Amino acid sequence: MYPCIITFINFVAKKVQGPPPTANRCNRKSSPRLPPRLICACKKADVKPKGSDGGTRIDIGLVEVSPRAALANLDKSPSYYELFAVLEAKGSVSKEDRAFEQLLVYTRQLYASQRDRRFAWGVVVCGSSVRVCLLGPNEAVFASTVLDIATEPGRKAFVEFLVNCS
Repeated sequence: MYPCIITFINFVAKKVQGPPPTANRCNRKSSPRLPPRLICACKKADVKPKGSDGGTRIDIGLVEVSPRAALANLDKSPSYYELFAVLEAKGSVSKEDRAFEQLLVYTRQLYASQRDRRFAWGVVVCGSSVRVCLLGPNEAVFASTVLDIATEPGRKAFVEFLVNCS
């Protein structure tokens, strides 16, 4: 399940990044404007991030990458200090409550590592349903409605989230 999610997220990032720059640097109008950042998934899944104070293992870490950086440099284990969001994945919708519990624990770690952070993003994937969450430092959690990525509107909404974060 993890490789499919990682591949999908990094595919969207690659499309947002656009084609490689052309050799002709004189014509600046032809080169597309790059987004300020790309949101990519670390290729290592189910890992204990650096800076963890417990034995918790996040499913997938989402990190910010410069659009000029190669997406191939995502093979390292993430650290809580550099995570943009945590993605928690479960095989079925019946495990959604457990996924939210784990996401809250990981978000606590994010806030402990990134002390100037105002809010954190989280993504819960259970089967084909996805919820995007905004988690505040005061334990406030705002979750989106269920996005069913098995349908075109659900995939579109999830892709829009990834693109808009970039």
